[in-house]
Amino acid sequence: VGQELVIPGVTLRDVAELRGQIHVVQSGESLSQIAALYGIDVDDLIALNEIADPNAIRVGTELIIAE
Repeated sequence: VGQELVIPGVTLRDVAELRGQIHVVQSGESLSQIAALYGIDVDDLIALNEIADPNAIRVGTELIIAE
């Protein structure tokens, strides 16, 4: 129970899209606000989405939201 399985050829983005866990950045949002909205750690959100500059997110960017 709770074990995570790796399925070859399926990326985390693929899984997130299938589960509907993509957030599209809206005007005025920050990564910390988005993380708080989903109850996740902002550092995890940054790492998962490979964000080089957390201060430069753009409106319309699709972010993977993982539990």
